[in-house]
Order: sequence, then C-alpha cells, then structure tokens
Amino acid sequence: MHGVTRVLIIDSFSSDNSGDAAILATMMDSLKEVIENVEFKVHSFYPDVTREIHQIEASYPLFMAPLRSKLHTVSGSEAKHLDKLPALLAQAFPNVFKFAINLTKFSLVCLLAALNQLGLCLSNWAVLRKWEPFIDYCSADVIWATGGTYYNDNYRKDLSERLLNLLSGYVLGKLVCISSHSFGPFRRQSSRLTARVVFNRLDLICCRAMQDADVLRDLGIDADRIQVTADTAWLLCPHSRSQAQQLLDKEGIRLEDIDFPVSLSAVRSWLYHDVDPHAAHQVYVETLTEVINRLVRIYGARILFASTCSGRTTRDDRLVAAEIKERIEYPERFHVLKNAYRAEELKAIYGLMKIHIGTRMHSNILALSMGVPVLNIAYEAKSFGLMDSIGLNEYVVDIQNVSVEPLWDKVTMLIDNRDELREYLLGQLPEMERRARLNAVYLAERLRLEQRLL
Repeated sequence: MHGVTRVLIIDSFSSDNSGDAAILATMMDSLKEVIENVEFKVHSFYPDVTREIHQIEASYPLFMAPLRSKLHTVSGSEAKHLDKLPALLAQAFPNVFKFAINLTKFSLVCLLAALNQLGLCLSNWAVLRKWEPFIDYCSADVIWATGGTYYNDNYRKDLSERLLNLLSGYVLGKLVCISSHSFGPFRRQSSRLTARVVFNRLDLICCRAMQDADVLRDLGIDADRIQVTADTAWLLCPHSRSQAQQLLDKEGIRLEDIDFPVSLSAVRSWLYHDVDPHAAHQVYVETLTEVINRLVRIYGARILFASTCSGRTTRDDRLVAAEIKERIEYPERFHVLKNAYRAEELKAIYGLMKIHIGTRMHSNILALSMGVPVLNIAYEAKSFGLMDSIGLNEYVVDIQNVSVEPLWDKVTMLIDNRDELREYLLGQLPEMERRARLNAVYLAERLRLEQRLL
C-alpha cells in the first residue's frame, strides 16, 4: 500500500481496564506488522485515559448517551458536544432525549454523507471542524471497531449507539470492520433486528470464538462477512520476570518466601438471571472465601488478588477483594495488590503464579498466555467461548450456579494437572497468537481489495 493509511478505532471503553488496554495496544501493533505507514486515532469513552496510556490521539465517540460527557470525564476534562444540552430535560426524560439526539445526529450524518457524494469536501467546512468525531470519520480510510463484548443485550443501554457508530461508517462509504469480538446474547427482538441490519452492512466481522460465529449466523448475518480469529490480547508482550518480582517487592510481597502462589481476580457482576444480584454476589464471595481457606490449609497457598480493573474510570475489583478478606480465616495470606498495574505488568505477575482463578476475562487470557493453568469463573458467555477456543472446557464454572464443592473439585483438578496443563498451554500459544494476528491480516486484505476495486 502507498501513502498513509488512516485507521479510526471506535468504541474503546476505558484503558484503565487493563483488558481494554491490552486489546487496544495489540490491535495497533498487529496492524503495523501488515500495513506500512499506518496512523491511528481512537474514539474512547475516556479519551484522556487513552491518550495517557497509549500516547495516541483520542476523542469521544460519534454517538454517546445524553450527559455521558459529564459522567465520563477524567481530571476535569469535558466533552464539548454535549455540555450545552439542557441537563434537566435529559434527566427527566432520558430515553426520549437519547432517542431524539441520536436520531437527529444520524440524520445529519446521512445528509452530510449525501453532500459528500456530490463532491463537497466536508472536512474543510469551518462549521464542521468543531465536530471532531465526525471529521475523524471523514478522514479515515478504515473504521475498525475495537475487540470486546459490546454487542449484546447485557449492554443494551449503549447497544444502539455502538451500532450507530458502525452504521455511520457505512453511510459515509468507509471500510468498516469489527476486531475480535464476542457477540450475544440478543434476547430482545428489537436488538436482533437492528444488529442484523447493521452487521450485514459491514465489510468484516471477526469473532473471538466459534460460538460467536454461531450467534451471528443465527441472526442471519452473511457468512462471507464472518471470520473466527482470537482476542488480540494474546499478543501482548509482558514485562520480564525480574520486573514482575520487583513490582511485588514494592508491594511487600517476597515471592521467594511463597511456596504456592495463586492469583485471583473477582468481580461484582450484575448479570445474574432470575435471582437477586445482591444475594447471588454474597454466594459468590462466600464460595471464593471457602475455596481460599482450603487452598491455604491444604496447599499452604498465598493468594494474590490481581485483577484488571482498579477503579479510576471502571469498577474497582479491589472492593470485592475487601469483602473476601473480611471473611477468610487467614487474612495474612491474602494479599491485595495496592497499585493499579498496566496489562504488561499484570501479565508478568500472573506468569509467576502456580495457578490463576479468574472471573475477569482478560486476567484469564493474560495468565493463559503465560502458560499458567486457569480456572475460569464465567460471568458472561464470552468466558465459555475463551475456554472452548483453547480446548479447556472442563476448567470453567458458571457464576450463575457457583458453589463450594463443584468449584473446589475444579481447583483440585487444576492443581493436580498443572504441570501437564502448563506444557499444553505453551504448546497452544503459537496457534492462539497466529489466530489473534488474523484480525489485522483480514482487515489488510479487505483494504487492499477495496483499493484495487477503486
């Protein structure tokens, strides 16, 4: 390819979530391997965080919920395009207001796209230059939706806006692709219909697991748009073992004094079905507490709570760690990492462990990619897809019906088989990395095809 290829990565949530940060970093790195002279800009719900962590240009998404700019700000920064909206009206009629704003904005996008087809250079219009996200779309050669788990009814408050972000790229005549993603569930008919309309207008949809491709086919998505790849976070380069040990030393944790280190990530999930979420969370916490007690008593383990969300702009998983620590019999053997670590650092820390018990999806990917055996407590369908994609279905437990004895049985099986599992994982790693790189490879192929057609 000749010249600069401008790639706009859309729908990144927050790189304070180390999983999101790992996805975004590896998306960009992998595309640089297959396209020369590529430039990126990112649309993020927290653009200040994106700029800080990745040293990349960033702005807010084209479509956002009313007052999202007020709710999603960092260090006092403000999004310009929603600040002047009447806050009281938005708060009194949030759904109506959101629909009206999105309909108006998308109608404007369609109108401007029609004018663009007539040969008008919209990016030169002074009145549009202040609408930065729209100018980003006009300037981009590719609209590339970040990997993740955003297209489903679990996140339906944002689903319509994310679909409009994709559809706007199509309306403006851009190449629009989705990187390694998990899809579904789509329980509501309206979600299924809108997703089918939008997805069938995209150029490429990459799935993290075979089950996601099945969801898309069930929606009626054209098969030639779908590719099964893997999460790009498999490609993340970790810090060294010595750097990880230094980080733990600063936390007051001397790894050489620990015979059986176990890492843990936990969440406060709201995705329980047909049960009270508070009561279900208490069962989850109590189950983890008892499993930790047994790990200490039987194996002499020390537990390092190291999760991928530390709370600046995301849920702070350390709050769940505090709930566990209040209950366990051996609090002195339960260490909660105090500092917030980047994905490269967390991956190196996980690599020092004997096993990892994880609920956060990317804590599991980072551990698995270091050859560390993982017991996955699945709080969304994506977790089952992950373990299926690497051939370890027997090491996943559904959070919906988690209880002590079944979970403990899985933990003991993991420990008993840990040496064989480590060897197996290290053998699988080249294939997972190859599949993860396919996201960029497929995008580059589509881009080259489009340029030949032009």
